[in-house]
Amino acid sequence: MFRRTFLLLLLLLSAPLMASAQDDALLFREAAAKESLLYRGRKVLEYKFPYNGTYYWSTPAFESGEVFYNGKRYTCDALNIDAAQQELIVRSQDGLFSVLLNRDHVKWFTLGGKKYINAQLMLENPDFPEGFFEVLYEGRVLALKQVVKTLDKTNTPEMVDTGTPGVPILANVFEVFKQKVSCYFVDEDGSFKRIVRRGDIYKIYRQHRRTLRAAIAREEPDEMVLPLEEVVRIAVEIGEGLR
Repeated sequence: MFRRTFLLLLLLLSAPLMASAQDDALLFREAAAKESLLYRGRKVLEYKFPYNGTYYWSTPAFESGEVFYNGKRYTCDALNIDAAQQELIVRSQDGLFSVLLNRDHVKWFTLGGKKYINAQLMLENPDFPEGFFEVLYEGRVLALKQVVKTLDKTNTPEMVDTGTPGVPILANVFEVFKQKVSCYFVDEDGSFKRIVRRGDIYKIYRQHRRTLRAAIAREEPDEMVLPLEEVVRIAVEIGEGLR
């Protein structure tokens, strides 16, 4: 009788703990299932040959960020951009594998404190160039930057600017990833213009040309030349009355 009463009492006392454990397990499974949706992409393309430069947008280092993917928002510990394929790479938390997300479902993401968008999807404009774009300015208008890496051959690899400081140049390796930077100005009506030189942004802000040139001159001491994206950022901020 005592044994039966003891077992009954033990069962009653342990029931809340068992329920709590089951709830925790359920929450874990649900969270894992949600995050696992992010790792159902394609296998990352491996470049199995020696090359100079890097196919990544800026640096081979992965960084944390957020991804708005297939209608849901995810927090990720390790992201990077393959600028040659214009694909977003997500590395698993344990670092054992990486996948390419389906670009058609990636609306935007953050990486290293910067925001990137899939312009075709975000702007709902199929005429916009494919790929991802860094947001230089976001307000009434948009200023965007795209980095594209292309694999090329060179006879003098040590003379090629790969756009990736800190990545060592390999001797006698003639395959090189070169970078091309393009900027885009998106007006409030959704129309866009590609900016390939300073004159292009001067034409957009004709009424601010003198102010713009003065502002750029202040930012270019000692014969330093500002990158095109910085010129575009300054121009848009002046045009929007922020300077």
